[in-house]
Amino acid sequence: MTDEQVKAKRQYAGEKKASMKRRDDHHDYKERRMYMITLEVEGRHPVFGRLVGNPYAKRGSHDEPRIELSELGKAVQEEWLGISRYYPQIKVLVVQMMPDHIHGILMPASPPSSLWRTASHHCPSHKENSLMLAPKADC
Repeated sequence: MTDEQVKAKRQYAGEKKASMKRRDDHHDYKERRMYMITLEVEGRHPVFGRLVGNPYAKRGSHDEPRIELSELGKAVQEEWLGISRYYPQIKVLVVQMMPDHIHGILMPASPPSSLWRTASHHCPSHKENSLMLAPKADC
């Protein structure tokens, strides 16, 4: 996407908010559920790879459409698939790389009570009553 195209799309996107302010106040994020996460590259630049193949080719054929990952795309995919190394209580169900964004589905593998603890109990640098996922190592 060109800078002009990005600017044109932003007028419909609404105001940009910090991630913690986009949360739904009425949703309990501590429940054990699947979470679909989409991360976009700033400016939608295709830094993760490029689409190759023929969109009309038959599935399974040599010319089937697919993404050819860049080195950065390969590293991001590897880290996403390795989330469980840092957070063993989180299971990565799927990851789908695209040239300018990534989709992933995560599922807590443990009961909710074992996933969450107060951040101040785990890491004094966090706010007193906030909740956080408990990582494998101290923060």
